[in-house]
Amino acid sequence: MTGLGVFLNRFERKLLWIWVGIPIVASFIISFWIPQTQPFRLLFSLPALVMILAGAATRFPKTFITLVVYISIVGNVLYFTRPRLQREQWRQAISFLKTQDSVVVVNFFDKFAPFYWYAPDMNVVTSDKVTSDIKEFWYMEYLTGLTDPAKLTQKKLEIGGWKITETKNFEGVGLIYKYIKQ
Repeated sequence: MTGLGVFLNRFERKLLWIWVGIPIVASFIISFWIPQTQPFRLLFSLPALVMILAGAATRFPKTFITLVVYISIVGNVLYFTRPRLQREQWRQAISFLKTQDSVVVVNFFDKFAPFYWYAPDMNVVTSDKVTSDIKEFWYMEYLTGLTDPAKLTQKKLEIGGWKITETKNFEGVGLIYKYIKQ
């Protein structure tokens, strides 16, 4: 199909616009009834889009180069000036938790992989192993939207007599709460 598109591109550009336009418009319209969340379904339109962009680059080289440079500069400035667009701050979060010399509680079946990398000897327990003899701990909210969407663990901790006294936020890692037994 790509070879046919290249051959016909010399004579007719409408085919390329149809090749790109119809699937995208159709998937947009269909998405109102059936969710279209997988972009690979439109992958067959990519060769036509590349040929259209190549044609634009040869017809308007200065404009095309200006557009590419503009997108690169704006993208890099946004990435370097906004920490939320950068990677998760696991190193900072674990360094902070190391200085606290307290138990860390996660609402997961095991401690997260960054703990094995940055602090393999850190005392990390799962939320079901919190007992009343622990007087203070740090609770990581990371992935609780998946593991505990109703926040039953936090409700159970409040009923058990623990109270949040401090909250820290690390980009990408989320909130870390300090609980103290009342």
